[in-house]
Amino acid sequence: MKISIVGAGAMGSLYGGKIAAAGYEVLLYDIAAEHVERINRSGLEIETISGERTVYRPRASSDLKTVEGADILIIFVKSTATEAAALQVKDLVDQHTIVLTLQNGVGNEEILRRIFGASRTAAGVTSQGATFLGPGRVRHAGVGPTYLCMADKQNKKLESFIEVLNRAGFEAHISDKIDDLIWS
Repeated sequence: MKISIVGAGAMGSLYGGKIAAAGYEVLLYDIAAEHVERINRSGLEIETISGERTVYRPRASSDLKTVEGADILIIFVKSTATEAAALQVKDLVDQHTIVLTLQNGVGNEEILRRIFGASRTAAGVTSQGATFLGPGRVRHAGVGPTYLCMADKQNKKLESFIEVLNRAGFEAHISDKIDDLIWS
C-alpha cells in the first residue's frame, strides 16, 4: 500500500514517520524545502512527551508529482488550503485512491467530496497531537484514538488502512458517526 501525505507539518510528519516505521511506503509532500531536505538527509526525528527521540525514514518531496499512484492520500494542510491542495492533486490520483482528511475543523470532507466524489473521500478525527519543532523534527504531544469513515459509508474500503494505522501504533477504528465526532 502506498500512502502519500500532503502537508508534512507536525501531524503529517507524525503519521508519515510512524507509518513508514511500520514498513509501509510513505511519501511526505510539503512545500517547506528545508523540512523536506532535512528528512531526506537525516531522517525525521519524533520526540515523545517524555523526551525520547527516534529517527524515522519516510521519503519526502517538494515535487507534487511524487504523490501520484497513492492508494491512500491524506490531506494534512491547514483547512484554509484544503481546496487548493485537493485541486492540485486531483489529476495525480487514480480512480482507486482514497483521499482522507484528518484535519481539524468542519467543511474539509465536503470540499474533498465535491472534488473526488463520495466513493473516494474519507473523513476522520484523531486525538493524536503533534508539535512542529523545526525542520525534520516534531514532538508527539498527545495520544488518543483515531476514527475514520467513508463519505459513501462503504467503510469496508478502509479496513486495510485501519490495520496500517494500528500496526503503526495508532489506535484506529471505523465509525459511522464521524459527523458527530467532527463536531465534537
